[in-house]
Amino acid sequence: MREIRLSLHHKADEIIAFCESRWPGAFEYRIEPTPLGTGGGIYFATKDWNNPFLVVNGDILSDIDIKKFTSCDAPTIVGAYQEDARPYGLLDIENGKVAAFREKPQELQGGYINAGFYLLHPDIFAGAASDTFMMEKDIFPQLADMGKLNVFLHDGYWIDCGTEERLARAHEDHRDK
Repeated sequence: MREIRLSLHHKADEIIAFCESRWPGAFEYRIEPTPLGTGGGIYFATKDWNNPFLVVNGDILSDIDIKKFTSCDAPTIVGAYQEDARPYGLLDIENGKVAAFREKPQELQGGYINAGFYLLHPDIFAGAASDTFMMEKDIFPQLADMGKLNVFLHDGYWIDCGTEERLARAHEDHRDK
C-alpha cells in the first residue's frame, strides 16, 4: 500500500485546505502539536510504520530519479552538488557513505550538500532522547560516525525554495516548462 503523509505544523489548516481542493483524499496529515524539529516531525508522522519510507522536504524542487533513489538501502540521503555550498554546509563522502557533515563554508566552495531527500527505516529513531530532535544534528551525524549512512549522488537540477530569492529563481527556471 502506498501512503503519502504530510507532517505539518505551521499553517497546517491552510496547507490541508489547499491540498484537499486540488487532490481530495490523496494525503494523510499528521499535525505536530508543537514544533518537533526535523527529526521529531518525521518520527511523529511515521511512528506506526515498520518498513523503509521516503522523506522529501516540502521546499525542494529537483529532477532526482526517485525510482533509482528508492532502490537504495535505507538509510540513504541524497547529496546534491552545488557550486556555492555556503548556505547549506557540505557532506564528506567516502565509499558511497557520508563520512561527516561539515558546517557551512565561509568562502565560495562547491560540493555535495544534504538535498532533503531521505530513504529511512523506523529503527533509526530508537536512540532519540526525546520527541523533539533534528535529523541534521541528532541522527545523521551519529549514523555517519558509525559508517551507516549511505549517500545517493545527484548532479542534476536541485533548488531549495526556502527564501523569496530562491523561490523566484525556481519560478523563472520553470516558467516555460
